[in-house]
Amino acid sequence: MIAAGAVYVVISMNGNNKGTYSDGAITIVTPTDYSGNTAEQTYEEVPERVVVGCNTALDILLYFGLGDRIIGIYYMEEEVPEDLQDEYKEVAERIGSDHILTGNISQAVLTDWEPDCVIAWVAWSDAKLGSPSYWNALGCNVWSLRTMVDMDSIEGMELDYKNIGNIFNVKDQTDKYMDSLEDKIDEVKELLKNSTLSYAMEDGVPEADGVWFYNKAFINSILDECGVTNVFSDTGSGTSLAVLYDRAETIDVLFVICYGDNTLDETVNAWKADSVLAASPAITNGEYYSMNLSISYGADPTVIDTLDILVDILT
Repeated sequence: MIAAGAVYVVISMNGNNKGTYSDGAITIVTPTDYSGNTAEQTYEEVPERVVVGCNTALDILLYFGLGDRIIGIYYMEEEVPEDLQDEYKEVAERIGSDHILTGNISQAVLTDWEPDCVIAWVAWSDAKLGSPSYWNALGCNVWSLRTMVDMDSIEGMELDYKNIGNIFNVKDQTDKYMDSLEDKIDEVKELLKNSTLSYAMEDGVPEADGVWFYNKAFINSILDECGVTNVFSDTGSGTSLAVLYDRAETIDVLFVICYGDNTLDETVNAWKADSVLAASPAITNGEYYSMNLSISYGADPTVIDTLDILVDILT
């Protein structure tokens, strides 16, 4: 999701992101499951054969000019943001369609790709994609983004971007990005000192048995940090239609999570066809926006564009 007028620049590299590290090996801690188990992964050299197992990781590498490291993609659930399309096209043409999977990958296929680094969700066990020790024996480090597992917060994003910066020798760029994001959060906070703004983040369309609203995802924590109010912070995925009707009049901004068959038009048209929902300020004022799944569940660099939308609304 790119806000109107947003400045979105792919970082260009300065040639210092190859080879070994001037200050010695880099060790990070990665989750291996959702039960709190972790593993240390040590990088002796900057990875050159990276597989990404989620759009968030893909967008991060493209944004920081690291697309030339990507040799495979799985869980490709959505289109990359418009301003990263050129970088993605270069990757896709180079690696070929057989190295781009829309769903999960098997351990055998991932092994055949011969990566030296995999950045994904947690799947690091013998019963799934293989344990960290399995991969380390093959000269590969596996890594799960913390924001997608156990730190869905600005602190988790800071850690993920610090690790990206250190491991790929792009620390100046990742630090600059995080400074810009912090500045944007402060800008929204300042605008909300004398105002209020509420939002809902919907996945799918309203159904008779209820509707799915996000309330505990990564993006919710960022908007909470800004002081924006989630109308469904206490209901989430189990929101009934009755509760939606009761609170529709308090929704200033509607974000629609778009992936697969979920589209902005389908959701908004469903709201407009319902007399109660059509009266929501978000609909009557045209304040409804698409949001990629990768922004909602992980520290995608386009999160800053979501905050630009809020700034535009508040100014």
